[in-house]
Amino acid sequence: MTRTTRRAAVAAFFSWALAATAVAYEPAHLGLSDAERAAEVPAGPWQGTWRITREDARLRTRGAQELLTLTVWQDRGSLVAMVDWQAGRAICLNPLTAPCDWVGAEGQAATAAAHAGGLVVVLPVSADERDPFVVTLFGAPARGRSPGLDGILVSVLGDLRYRIRAQRIDPR
Repeated sequence: MTRTTRRAAVAAFFSWALAATAVAYEPAHLGLSDAERAAEVPAGPWQGTWRITREDARLRTRGAQELLTLTVWQDRGSLVAMVDWQAGRAICLNPLTAPCDWVGAEGQAATAAAHAGGLVVVLPVSADERDPFVVTLFGAPARGRSPGLDGILVSVLGDLRYRIRAQRIDPR
């Protein structure tokens, strides 16, 4: 194979690879029919990722204040939401001691209700299934970056009660 033939073969291969890559990155909406696009439901006001921090004078850094990260999926007009969660260091009773077993725990909410006055999420964080944590955020979420929303986290059996603050991480 001559040098010119080899160059032509390599150029042909790369042009084929670029064409294949372009097809792989085709926008998703191009594969939907007009009827399917018309049937899509827009996202609700709670949809997005939220950083939940704990208000505690002992917690001096942003990392230490992080209680939960919630990822919420909600259709506009729906009172039901799906929520994935991950626990941060501030989930522990005493934030100044070594991290507790709950740090890094993650899962899906058992129940989540979204309405104009707030969001209520039941999280099975504790190993005791009779004692889930309930996160309640008060108010309606604003579009984009906002000062955040106040709320509380309580355990059903009453062992925990934290004042919390929620901030949307991904502005819409």
